Amino acid sequence: MGAKALYTDTKNKIINALIEEKDIESLNKLDKDRQEYLKYSGGWKKVNLDEYLSQFDIVDDTFNMVTGKRKISFFH
Repeated sequence: MGAKALYTDTKNKIINALIEEKDIESLNKLDKDRQEYLKYSGGWKKVNLDEYLSQFDIVDDTFNMVTGKRKISFFH
């Protein structure tokens, strides 16, 4: 599984868990974060997430990944 697929899968699991828990506050915070990102990132350089994260040799969801309700962090 590529890094982008791993990130997307993890993101979807977090969102689905919040929906199942009916955690409206966290879902609203995610939406606010997304709107703020879209508002300010228009001129930012775009990168290929798989290419960037491949330098960390991430191959599964237990390798150097920390998740929270609003953030997924990869580290090496």
